[in-house]
Amino acid sequence: MKELEHELEVLKGMNLLPAHPSLHQSGKGVTELIHSKDPTQLTAGKSQDHFSDQAESNSKLELDHKGSLVLPGHKTGCSSHKIPDTDTNCRSPALSIVTHKAAYANETNARSSLKVPDLTMKYYRELDLPEDGIESSFLDMPLDQLYEIASDLQSNAEAAIDIRETRLLGSIYYFIFLSTGAKEDVIEAITTIEKVVANTNVNDLNYVAYLKNLITLLVKKYECSYSITDLDQVILRGEEILTLYHCDWYPQIDDLIRLKKVKCLYIEPDSTLELEKMIFNYDVVAATCSEAASTSAFHIPGRYHKKFQKTGDINHLERAIQACEQNIAATWYPQDKARALGNLSLYTFHKFNRTGNLDEINRAIKTGEEALKVSEMGSREHPERALLLTNFSNFLIARYNRTGDLEDLQKGIKVGQEALGTHQENITYHNAGFSLGALASFLLQRFCRTDDLDDLDQAIEAGEEASAVRLLDGLDATVTLTNLAASYQLRYEETGNNKDLQMAVERGEEALAAMPIDTPQRTALLSVLNGIYILIFRHTGDPKDLQKSIEAGEEAVAGTRHNDREMGTGLINLAKSFRTKFDYTGAPADFEKAVSLFQEAARISHAAPKNRIFSARSVALMLATENRWVEGSNMAALAVELLPLVAPRQLAQRDQQYILGEFAGLAPIAAFLIIIAGKDGYASRAVQLLELGRGVITGLRFGTRSDLTMLRLRHPEVAQRFEQLRDILDFKPQLQSKTGNGNKNSWGELNPNHGANLEFDRVVEEIRRLPEFKNFLRPPQAGELMAAASGGPIILINVSMFRCDALLVQSRGIRSLALPDLREKDIKSNVEFINSVRSGSVPTSSKSAIDRMFHIMEWLWDAAVSLILNELGFSGPPLGDDWPRVWWVPTGQLTSLPLHAAGYHRRQSTDTTLDRVISSYSSSIKALVYCRSNFGIAPKFSSDEALLVSMNRTPGYSDLEYTTKEVDSLEGLLSNQIKTVKLERPTKKDVLDHLSKCTIFHFAGHGKSDPLDPSKSALIISDWEKNSLTVEQLIELDFRQTSRSLWLAYLSACSTSDSNIEKLHDESINLATACQLAGFQHVVGTLWEVSDRESVNVAKDFYRTVDIGGAVDDRKVSLGVHKATRRLRGATMQKMKLKHLGLSEVEGVAGSGEKAARSERRVRPLGYEENPKEEWRNPLV
Repeated sequence: MKELEHELEVLKGMNLLPAHPSLHQSGKGVTELIHSKDPTQLTAGKSQDHFSDQAESNSKLELDHKGSLVLPGHKTGCSSHKIPDTDTNCRSPALSIVTHKAAYANETNARSSLKVPDLTMKYYRELDLPEDGIESSFLDMPLDQLYEIASDLQSNAEAAIDIRETRLLGSIYYFIFLSTGAKEDVIEAITTIEKVVANTNVNDLNYVAYLKNLITLLVKKYECSYSITDLDQVILRGEEILTLYHCDWYPQIDDLIRLKKVKCLYIEPDSTLELEKMIFNYDVVAATCSEAASTSAFHIPGRYHKKFQKTGDINHLERAIQACEQNIAATWYPQDKARALGNLSLYTFHKFNRTGNLDEINRAIKTGEEALKVSEMGSREHPERALLLTNFSNFLIARYNRTGDLEDLQKGIKVGQEALGTHQENITYHNAGFSLGALASFLLQRFCRTDDLDDLDQAIEAGEEASAVRLLDGLDATVTLTNLAASYQLRYEETGNNKDLQMAVERGEEALAAMPIDTPQRTALLSVLNGIYILIFRHTGDPKDLQKSIEAGEEAVAGTRHNDREMGTGLINLAKSFRTKFDYTGAPADFEKAVSLFQEAARISHAAPKNRIFSARSVALMLATENRWVEGSNMAALAVELLPLVAPRQLAQRDQQYILGEFAGLAPIAAFLIIIAGKDGYASRAVQLLELGRGVITGLRFGTRSDLTMLRLRHPEVAQRFEQLRDILDFKPQLQSKTGNGNKNSWGELNPNHGANLEFDRVVEEIRRLPEFKNFLRPPQAGELMAAASGGPIILINVSMFRCDALLVQSRGIRSLALPDLREKDIKSNVEFINSVRSGSVPTSSKSAIDRMFHIMEWLWDAAVSLILNELGFSGPPLGDDWPRVWWVPTGQLTSLPLHAAGYHRRQSTDTTLDRVISSYSSSIKALVYCRSNFGIAPKFSSDEALLVSMNRTPGYSDLEYTTKEVDSLEGLLSNQIKTVKLERPTKKDVLDHLSKCTIFHFAGHGKSDPLDPSKSALIISDWEKNSLTVEQLIELDFRQTSRSLWLAYLSACSTSDSNIEKLHDESINLATACQLAGFQHVVGTLWEVSDRESVNVAKDFYRTVDIGGAVDDRKVSLGVHKATRRLRGATMQKMKLKHLGLSEVEGVAGSGEKAARSERRVRPLGYEENPKEEWRNPLV
C-alpha cells in the first residue's frame, strides 16, 4: 500500500492527478525523483480505485444492485464500453495535447552518461489477435515455414489490399521478430500493419484494435533501438488513439504517461520545466475522453438500459439487447467483445428478473461464461474480469434461487471467491468490497439451504468487512448492510442470542437511513425489516414493534411494481405481519387482510413457483381453521398444481428431494379439503390431486418412460425429438472441476441440462396440441383411474392433519370413506415405536415389544382396513382359492405400516387382511398404469435368463450363510424352466453387466435404507464401499431401451420398500420403486427387516406358486407373495404356541436358534450389539 501511495504522489507532483488530502504524504520531490538513476521509481503507477469517480464509473463495468428473491443480495452488471460512432477526425477543442518540438541533441553521445529508462507497458504489451482468426496457429511454427508463408502473403498483398490477409502478414512478421529479435523484422510488421490502419475506416469498430497493435509494434521497435525518434512515433500514435475516445482511454492514458516520463529523461533530466510542458492535464483529458466515449457505439446499449431502469418499459431493454448483439458481431477485439458480451449477459439477466423466463437466465449464464472466456484472450488481463466474474456468480445464484440446483449455488460461491481474489490482486478496493459483499450474500443463501452455521458466521464476517467505509460507499454499502441485517436475523432465530437481534435492527436501520427512496433495493430492505420487527414484537410484546413491521411491509409492497417478480415476497412478508397481529388481537379484519395478501401472492403468475405454493398453502390452512372449505380447497388445489414446477427434470435427485421436502403433506391436505368441501366429482378430484402432488420425482420418469408406440406411429419426428431430450435429461452428468492445463476456470463445468429441460417442455406442449394426445404426461383422468382398477379395487388412504379418508377406486366409480378412528398422531406414534425396534433401542424379543407389534396390527384393522374391506364387500374369507386382489396406495407415514398384515392374528380369527384379500402395493396409480402399459409382451422364459445373486459375506456387515442356500435352492427349482446365471459376492459391474439381459433378478443379501437421503439406499454388493448400487443409480437405468423382457425383481433383503424419511414418505423413493423404473414389471420387496433363514423358505414358496414353467400369469406374482406370507404367519404362530407350552422348537418353525437371530438381512446403527439370548423374531417385522 505504501508503494502505491508513493507512486500516486509522483503522479500528483507531475500534475497528472489532483491532490487527495487523505493520501498526502511528505517524501521525495519530483526533481529528486527525476534525478534518480533508478528507472523503476519513474514508472507511473496507478490504482483505479483512487481516480476520480467520473473516470471510474466510465472505465469499468457498471455495478447493478437489486435485492434477491427472499433475502436481499447483490446482482451486479456491466456498463457500456464504447467505440465512437461519430466522426473521430473531428477533435474535441477540450483536448489539448502538447508535443515537444525542440531539436534533440545527438542520440548516441548526448545521453551516453544516462542509464536508458525502462519502458514497461501495461496496455501496449502484446498484439491482440482475433478469437476466431488463424493467427495464433502460427505462433509456434518453425522460422523457415514462417518465412515461406510471409513470402506467399507478401506476393498477394502487392496485388491488392485484403485487410484480413494483410493483418495476418503483419502478425507473421511479428512472430518472426519474436524468434529473431531483429529490428528489420519488426519494421516489416510495422509497415504491414500501417497498411491495415490506413485502409480501415476510422469509424470501423476494429480500427482501435488495429491502431493499438501498431503502437505495440512501435514500442517493440523502440525497445530494439532506444531511439528518441522511435519513441516520438510511439507517442504520436498514442496521442492519436486517445482522440478516438475509446472505452480503453483509461489504460491508454496510463501508458502514455509512462512514455512521456521516459521522453522527459531524454530532454532535460535536471529540470521539471520540460516535463510540465510535455505532460497534458490529466483532469481535462480524462473528462473529455469520458464524455466523448459516452457517444460511442458501445454506449448505445447502456443508454437504452438506463431508459429501461427509469421507465420500466421492457422495450428499451430489448433495444439494449439488440444493440449489444450488433456490437458483438461487429468487433473481434477481445477487450471490446468481452465487454459487449458482459453487457449482453447483464441485460438478459435483467430481462429474466422481469419475465421469470428460464430461457433468459440460461442465456445470461451462457453469455457470461463466453465473456469470461473471451476476456482471457487479450494481450493483457481484462481490466473488468473481476466484475465479469462477480456478474457471472450472481447469474448462477439467481438460477439456483429459481430452480434449486445446488450445483449452481456451489459454483456461484466459487466464482465469487475467484472474483474477490482477482480484485485483491489488482488492489481495486471498491470492487473488492463489492465482491466481498456479494460473497456474503451467497454464503447466506447456502446457509438457508444447508443450515450450516459456519456459512452464516462467514457471511456475517464477510459482510461486516465489506461494509467498511474504505471498501464500499453509497448503494453498495446499503445493500451489504441489508444482507447483514438478514444474516443477524437468521442467526438470532438459530441461537436465540439477543445481541444478534439487536445487530439486525441496527444494521437494517442504518441501511434504511442511507438508502435512496427511489431505488428498488429499498423494497428488499423494507421486507427484511418487516421480518425483523416481527421478531422484536415476539420478544418484547410491544404493539409498536408490530406496527413498525406492518408499516415497513406496506411501504415495501407500495414501492414494488406489480409486474416485478419480487412482489410476491413483499406480499408474503406483509401477510405474515397481519397474521401475527390477528394472533395478538383476534380482530377479524386482521385475519381477512392476511388472507387477502396471501391469495394475491399466490395468484401472481410471474412470481417464483415456490413462493406461490407457500402462499397458497398458508392461506388454505388459515381458511380451514374457519371451516371455509371451498375457498381453502381452491387454494390448496392451486398449490398442488404448481408443485411439479419446483422440481424440474434437469435437477439432481438430491435437489428435487430437498425442494419437495419443504412442501411435504401438501397433496393430502388438498385432498381432504376437496373431500370435505363436497363439490361435484370431489372423490375423483381428490384422487387426481394425490396423483399430481405425490411421487413427483418418480412421476417425472414414469411419464417420460411411458409407451410411445402410438406417438411414434402417428408423429415419428416429434416422438424422436421427445426421446432425444428425455434421454439427455435422464443422464445426470458427473460434473468435474477443471484444474491445470492453464485453464482459469476454477468452478468446473455447468449443468448442460437446463436448456434441454426448457426445450423438453416445449415439445411436450407441442404433443398435447396433437389430436388424441391432449393428456400426454398429465395425471390420469377419471376414466383412466377407473380403468386402472379393472383387476381389483385401488385403495388410496389419505392421511392429513385434519382427518383420514379412504378413496376407493373401482371400475364402476370412485368414492370416499371417512376413517374417523385413524388419526395422524396415532400413525406417527406407532411408526416411531417400530423404528425404535428396528434401530435396536427396544429389544425385539421382549414381551412388551411383541405385544405392541400385535397391538399395532390390530389397531390398523379396527381403524382402517376392516372398514375398507367391508365397504368393498370383502367381509369374510373367499370361497376356495379364488382370492380377490386389492392395491394399497397409502400416504404419509402410513407407508411405513403393514396394511397387508393388519388384523387379529393371535386369536386365530379371519379378521385379518391375509384372510380376506391378496394385497399389492403401488406408490401411485400412475405407477400402476405405467407398469401395465409398458409390458404388453409376455416373457418367454425358455429363452430368457434368471440372474441369481447371493452375498453370504459382505465387507462391514454380518455374514448371511443362508443366502447361498437360498440361491442354490432356486437354481435347482428354476434351472429346468429358464437359464440361470449365479453370481456369488459380485461387484457392481458384474451385476449391471447381466441385469439388462435377465428376465428375473433375484438378490439375496443386505439392503441399506439411508435415514437421511433415500436416494442413497442401496443393495450391498462386494465393492459397496466404493461403488454402491444405489436407488439413484437404479432409477437412472432404463433397460426398456435394450430389453422388454424384464419381468420380476425379487429383493430378498431388508427394507427394500421402505421410505422412512418423514418429509419424503409420499415420494416413495426406495429400492423397489427404483427397480420398477429401471424396467421391471413386478417387484417383490420388504417393508422391514427379514430373517436370513426364513428368507429361504419364503423364496421357495413364492417361486413354486409362480411356476414360471407354466402359463405366464401376472396374478401369480401377488398370489405367490400372499401364500408365502400366510405360511410364514402359520409357522410363527406355531412357534409362539410351542414357547407358551414350554415345548422345544421343531425344524421348519420360523427363526429357530441363536444363529438365525443374529443373521437378519438388515443394517443396525453404529454401536448396536445383538442380544445372543434372543431366540426368535416376529417374522412380520
